[in-house]
Amino acid sequence: MTATAHPARRKFGALIYHLLAKHLPRSYSSLHLGQKRLRALCGRLMLASCGTDVNIEKNAYFSPLVTLGDYSGIGVGAKIYGECHIGSYVMMGEDVTIITRNHAFARTDIPMMQQGFGKDRPVVIGDDVWIGDRVLILAGVNVGQGSIIGGGSVVTRDVPPYAIVGGNPARVIKYRFTPEIVTQLLEFADYSKLTDEALVKYEDFLNHTEVTGENLDQFRALFQG
Repeated sequence: MTATAHPARRKFGALIYHLLAKHLPRSYSSLHLGQKRLRALCGRLMLASCGTDVNIEKNAYFSPLVTLGDYSGIGVGAKIYGECHIGSYVMMGEDVTIITRNHAFARTDIPMMQQGFGKDRPVVIGDDVWIGDRVLILAGVNVGQGSIIGGGSVVTRDVPPYAIVGGNPARVIKYRFTPEIVTQLLEFADYSKLTDEALVKYEDFLNHTEVTGENLDQFRALFQG
């Protein structure tokens, strides 16, 4: 993962991104112009830190305070304001908005538009998270590892690990696994340890097998090299 960019590099990356890269077709378009590689390059130049093989999509806006983990994406038309830490293997749908501060409104003697903003509260998104289209995540929220946020949700509070949430405000619909399995997953599922070979086996395992207490050791082995 690249370290914080020098201000001159960041400005250079922003120039390339806003003049050209953000306007190129979506990464999965049949028109291949090197858009994924170019936008990833801009990410390495612009972001506070940027991982391996990231996917920054068309027309995304993001603060230079964003960190983006390995194999993660910023979705088409996303708007990420302020400090946001995105883990590894994160999928993001279209038109996602992440806000890290709100307008101040405590006073009644002056209009709200003249009261400025409250304190920034960073948003943290764990590893292996799936964020659906048009999700709004509000300031200070921590999205737990392995969770899924349904499309159109407004997330006002922390999302527990491996929970599936949805609605406005977003509430837990169910959990992907039993509490016992979730506890063990949080102990060993360190996505920074997944090698390329293990990643292929990981995807094949989840595509053909449901994680249960009986096969959890087999799943654990993927994270142990």
